[in-house]
Amino acid sequence: MIKKIIYSILVVVFLIVITMGMLFIQIKKRNNEIYQSFLNEANQGSYDNFLKLQTKYYQQIDSYSDDYYDVIYYLLITGSNNEKTALIIVKPIKEVKFAEKITDNDDKTKALIYDGEVLVYNSKDDNNYSSIAISYGLNKLSFYYYQFELDINTDLKIVLHDYDDFEIVTKTINIDYPSNFEEFNKGFSRDEVYKIMGEDKSYLTPVYLVFSIVLIAGLGFLIVLFRKK
Repeated sequence: MIKKIIYSILVVVFLIVITMGMLFIQIKKRNNEIYQSFLNEANQGSYDNFLKLQTKYYQQIDSYSDDYYDVIYYLLITGSNNEKTALIIVKPIKEVKFAEKITDNDDKTKALIYDGEVLVYNSKDDNNYSSIAISYGLNKLSFYYYQFELDINTDLKIVLHDYDDFEIVTKTINIDYPSNFEEFNKGFSRDEVYKIMGEDKSYLTPVYLVFSIVLIAGLGFLIVLFRKK
């Protein structure tokens, strides 16, 4: 009898492990679908949902547009410690030269930021960008971006360069974080993300299917087991 009880426990544990594993896989898959959906919106020039998914708070602080580029400047609040970061989205309007491979050393695309005459940020020195070609993103997206820590309230001159190191945009931006982040646009809460996930419940179908199959197989095994003398 003890052996039968042990087998019963093992069947239950197996059922839980398999079901939870499938649930984890499907949740991850659904999250990727949502991310891709919002990324597609960003490709069309609508960045709000894309930013809401990845930030606690965000605010557009300026923009620039000419015949070749649209540029949008954001301040973001991210992470559990409310890290202050800046985001610059660069969207070419016309065909521009860009890197064909992620390690293209000829790509001079970069962002330079000056506080007065002092260079305070160079994307080429940023560990996140120093070893990659920034413009390579245009292979798959309609835009590329710079994101970096920026915990300062002042006027900054932001200079953007293209693949050939030509200066494409120079703009002075006033950086002014509010004392209350609630003045910014809110990112998605956890409940809002769950609600978005639940808009298409079909992602749970494989979980129900696997649970049913394993449950039936487990019950069948236990029935045979307990019928044995």
